[in-house]
Amino acid sequence: MTVKLFMRQEDKKYQVLIADDCIEDCILLKHALRQTATLETVTTVADGQQALAYCQQPHGFGGESQQAAPDVVIMEMKMPCQDGSPLLQALQTRSIARPLLVVMASCPLPSDQQEAVRLGADAFFAKPHFHKELIRMAREIEQLTWLANRSEGCQTG
Repeated sequence: MTVKLFMRQEDKKYQVLIADDCIEDCILLKHALRQTATLETVTTVADGQQALAYCQQPHGFGGESQQAAPDVVIMEMKMPCQDGSPLLQALQTRSIARPLLVVMASCPLPSDQQEAVRLGADAFFAKPHFHKELIRMAREIEQLTWLANRSEGCQTG
């Protein structure tokens, strides 16, 4: 099922943090995100430690007020220093607003997806090998983000 997004001029742009140790994959993903109407990359980091440090800052590294906290974290499951599993656990237990957590894996095993979901991932994707597939994945993430934020706005206390 495909959800069509109807953008109004005043609609929010969602801030995306990319955590991936492969610089080429980061560049390609940033390009794919630019093909969406509502997702824009805040920054990219190379491992889970850097991603967590970024998310724990009120406005990014060093309190840089021009960088917003991410609405979406797209992460590779396997990274040096700290991979996606501890990052998922840490972001899942945050007391402040939790971003949408999207996990990618270069060579996904069924156990990778099960682990990601168990740790709180909202979505899991095999890393696309072709540009067209990467853009399709970015648009699916956009739809998930829009739906998640819409449902949060519909909840009443």
